[in-house]
Amino acid sequence: MEPNGKAPIQVHQQTFPGTFESEPAEGDPERKGIPDAWITCGDDWCVLIENKVLIRATRDQLARHQATARRLGYNNITALVLTVGDPIGTLPEGARVVEWTTVYGWLQSKAKAHLWAKRVAEYLEVSEEEVKRLVDM
Repeated sequence: MEPNGKAPIQVHQQTFPGTFESEPAEGDPERKGIPDAWITCGDDWCVLIENKVLIRATRDQLARHQATARRLGYNNITALVLTVGDPIGTLPEGARVVEWTTVYGWLQSKAKAHLWAKRVAEYLEVSEEEVKRLVDM
């Protein structure tokens, strides 16, 4: 599943893509269908990103995100879970799991040629230390 190449790729965080008259309020059950981030291209293709560090994503959570995307008109949907440790078990169709160590390794491989990759890798290093500090409390 590839973006169509005609529309710009857009990134959205903790919100619905596009412009809507009203988004669900904080605490509204509909809000549970909002992934951590979306990457969209046009009105048919999207990647939903769910970031899990301290807790595990559930099949139901990913299915809700996919249902939200379908309700918004997307048909080519991939759900990507960024996680640590073991995979989360059985995934809904169209979902993939990538461990943060893989993301970090990829960023490190790009860091010499791309400043953005270096900065994201450094951010992950700081974040990892913060998570370790919180877990050890």
